[in-house]
Amino acid sequence: KIIDRLTGGVKDGQTGELIETRVWDKGDMLSFFFTKDERSVLHVRPSGTEPKMKYYTTIKGSLKEKNKEQINQEAEKLERAMVSIFEEIISLENLFLAWEEFKKGKRSKVDVQQFEYSLESNIFKLHQELKHKTYRHSPYYSFYVKDPKIRHIHKACVKDRVLHHAIFRILYPIFDKLFIFDSYSCRDKKGTHKAVERLNIFLKKVSKNNTRRTYVLKCDVKKFFDSVG
Repeated sequence: KIIDRLTGGVKDGQTGELIETRVWDKGDMLSFFFTKDERSVLHVRPSGTEPKMKYYTTIKGSLKEKNKEQINQEAEKLERAMVSIFEEIISLENLFLAWEEFKKGKRSKVDVQQFEYSLESNIFKLHQELKHKTYRHSPYYSFYVKDPKIRHIHKACVKDRVLHHAIFRILYPIFDKLFIFDSYSCRDKKGTHKAVERLNIFLKKVSKNNTRRTYVLKCDVKKFFDSVG
């Protein structure tokens, strides 16, 4: 897990394509492909052979071997950074800012009004639960809507949704830069209109400026949110 967090994903130095990373959960059965990217790299002999681990870091395209102690030191730094991120998420400042973002367009909702009536008390209580690791997510409330097909919706309580916003505020800037360019849902400066504009560009290119038939694959994952936890 430490090595996986250190490496994350490596990009091919020539094509920019993500190279496959495979992890076997047997302690020594880790395999990692590396290129000239400036990040830590792990190489392990194939499964079934005596494992010999070597740790590398790339410096301006050249490989320099690192010992296990150096890798562990980097892992400890990463752990401290993760703790720092958690503390930033649960900070009172972030929770109140998350509330301000969450309440937009929802002030007329009864559950939102009830939460706001004792706002400071609710936010401080949430902060303490997170700080002392006693927080537990409440069950979802389910209902059906028609838009135009019938959808089964699951809704969290206000306190949990405020926390969702608090997490999003801190993690979004970190992960957004890792997404592919042509991912348009729920991202700043993206959205449906820009997705359609981008699609038109691809359609014109593939169809040779609308001179030949072009096919588009439209698909969805059935009950995706019901299947992840």
